[in-house]
Amino acid sequence: MILEKANGKVPVLAAGPMATPDDALKAMELGLPLIAIGHALIMNPDWVEKVENGREAEIASELNLSKLDQLNIPEKLRNVIQAMPGWFNINK
Repeated sequence: MILEKANGKVPVLAAGPMATPDDALKAMELGLPLIAIGHALIMNPDWVEKVENGREAEIASELNLSKLDQLNIPEKLRNVIQAMPGWFNINK
């Protein structure tokens, strides 16, 4: 419905639980020109490279707290993630 109303005049961005390449593909098949893979990129900064190289099985679906330093997540974002239960799937 939103795509119909936009009628190609403005790009429509889809955001939501898109963690896997299949999730992104389904959104694109609906005609969405832009998709947001925010959580997936925070947990997997190399998400695009993993997908391009056929390594989808390596894509983490949970944020591993012991690897926060390796992920280079800014301290403010770390604090918000930990203070908001349910926002991220967290593996302690």
